[in-house]
Amino acid sequence: MDAIEPMGAIYLTLKIDYTGKTTPEGKVLKTATDINFYLIKEAKVAFVPFSAFGTGEDINWFRASVGASTLSEIEQLAPRIKEALLKLK
Repeated sequence: MDAIEPMGAIYLTLKIDYTGKTTPEGKVLKTATDINFYLIKEAKVAFVPFSAFGTGEDINWFRASVGASTLSEIEQLAPRIKEALLKLK
């Protein structure tokens, strides 16, 4: 996972390039939307895929709103995301 540091904004830009990975249930993640829904289910977090802004579904960049999040909330969220991504094959 990569990130671009926010520059005065409330959004964090994330690259979560897990296309082609398989979930524990055997579903292959084919699109950014697949990745997003997997993270919603497994990590209880939702991001906005850049496809919502007009890019293709093959672009694995996402926007995360962090402006209203506390450091503590982010510290609790990061391990859940990591755990979910480590389950992928």
